[in-house]
Amino acid sequence: MIFGNETVTGKSNPALMRAASLKDKKYRRRYQAFLCDGIKLFYELCDAGCDIDLIWVNEEAKDRILPLIEAKEKACGREFSVRIAAPAAFSKLTDENGSEGIVCEAPFLCRHISGEARLEGGERAVMLASLRDPGNLGTVARSAHAFNITRLIITADCADIYSQKTLRAAMGAVFKLDITTVSDGAEAVKELKKCGRRVFAAELRPGAVDLLKAGVGKSDVFIIGNEGTGIPEEISREADGSVYIPINARSESLNAAAAAAVLMWHQSISED
Repeated sequence: MIFGNETVTGKSNPALMRAASLKDKKYRRRYQAFLCDGIKLFYELCDAGCDIDLIWVNEEAKDRILPLIEAKEKACGREFSVRIAAPAAFSKLTDENGSEGIVCEAPFLCRHISGEARLEGGERAVMLASLRDPGNLGTVARSAHAFNITRLIITADCADIYSQKTLRAAMGAVFKLDITTVSDGAEAVKELKKCGRRVFAAELRPGAVDLLKAGVGKSDVFIIGNEGTGIPEEISREADGSVYIPINARSESLNAAAAAAVLMWHQSISED
């Protein structure tokens, strides 16, 4: 471990202030960096081979946390820069009431880009349109990784993939997926179709087909929309069709993340 010169005690410390600013999306974009809170996400960053610029450790937790960092250094053959912060200063870095006392500062991942929705070969994908709840976004990412989806295509108005809430819900899956942010969702659907993919909007509307009868294959792409407003019309219009999940008639609907998991599971067991 490479340690800073002294324990950070003041909340106005420049390095601490810069790190704390990464809780805000505006500054994450400015510095192209984000924060990860907790041992689990530290381990996930390491296991995914991601860069870590700096590890902040709460002075009160250092006897417990530093041995864990040292063990991970040996396991993955890396050396990390560490700064110790007094409890009052460390509190600027986390919104967690029961923080474990470790926060990592890391650069945006190169596998997360803004670009075109082009898919190669057998690459599997799901598209998210205007999904603004960070917990839902993170949960979809976690399910996508579990069901062997390799790429998330998200519209620019989706929740931030690097927000603390998204990262906590994803439980490290964000670090393992290729994520492409698109500025025009309708054009993204057109690009997917040019790649030979069928695209299905997950929505209940006139003409929608029961998922169990739609003949969905592994190469197809589902679009998941906002729980309240659904998939924007201009995006839905470009899809090859709409599918719905058959549920109890007395139940209003499924949560977006739950629906996404059902769709991806069904796709994962298809014979295609």
